[in-house]
Amino acid sequence: MNRKIIPIKYEVKGPIPETDPIAAIHEQANKGLQKYLLAFSDDGVTWGCIEDSDLILSSDYFLNISPTLREKTLKEARLFGHVSEWFLWCGEKGWHSREIVDGEGDDGEAFTESIILWGRNVSKREGKGGFFLAEEADLGIKHAPPKELKNRHSLRLKVRHYLDYDEEGAVFVKLSRLVDLFNEGDEK
Repeated sequence: MNRKIIPIKYEVKGPIPETDPIAAIHEQANKGLQKYLLAFSDDGVTWGCIEDSDLILSSDYFLNISPTLREKTLKEARLFGHVSEWFLWCGEKGWHSREIVDGEGDDGEAFTESIILWGRNVSKREGKGGFFLAEEADLGIKHAPPKELKNRHSLRLKVRHYLDYDEEGAVFVKLSRLVDLFNEGDEK
């Protein structure tokens, strides 16, 4: 695998303590800086897309496989897009968030890679809001991403890894963030 390291200017904002994670997710979505939501809960995965600063959730259309966002079961959530990612997680001392914004702050280095998502479309029926049921039949994995899969395993997450160097000069991945959701062959 050939990874191209690129110079990049980025800023990390946070971590910031959060008292109400669900309200914080909606508040961040209302800013309109990101395009997608990916949230992991004890009871499943919830996808979201942001349109005109409104957060539309897969749980509105596929509640049987996509849980409603609830503080009791939520573990982490990422609102992401080409310019930034806002990450929310539950730590030992409660909820925290941080944001990575490209194009601001200090100079650094990064590389991107695409991660294959499980699944194939089992239903061509589009839910309102553009969510599509995807399933990995052999494993029972189901989710409803806001993008139709073109082929089995064609859906990808673009991930950016920010690099740093330790005292001996060895490189390591300091931070990672989600950048985009796309089908193989459609990458921008």
